[in-house]
Amino acid sequence: MKRDITVWIESENTPPSGETDKTSEKTSGTLYIKNDLYLISYKESSEGLEDTTTTLKLKKDRLALMRSGKIVSHIIFEKGRPFNGIYPTPYGDFPITVTVNEIDIYSGDDSGYINLKYILSLAGEEINNKLIVKYKTVT
Repeated sequence: MKRDITVWIESENTPPSGETDKTSEKTSGTLYIKNDLYLISYKESSEGLEDTTTTLKLKKDRLALMRSGKIVSHIIFEKGRPFNGIYPTPYGDFPITVTVNEIDIYSGDDSGYINLKYILSLAGEEINNKLIVKYKTVT
């Protein structure tokens, strides 16, 4: 099943310096549902992510974030299972480790949300992150 949705994205990033960077965005996207698999896909408009499509693959306690286009990446968020990978940026590719502190996902046919708190270890720094994604079908 394929549905048009509105997506709200809020993120907070707090580096060791303690200065929190907050962003929020509202965009349109598509929800794909097949059995118990939910995929949310939307085009990014944040600075540095222009011409990039983000796809979120939702399972009960696991989130896969995949980006394609200008930026290509794949990160898996799962509590108790640190993710090691490469994080591409306009300034080069960096090795990362993602450690999930909290993950709460609700996937419904008409609406849903993701509440995620995690630590991103990048270039020797640990950055505390919070990501909230909500979606609702367009009627």
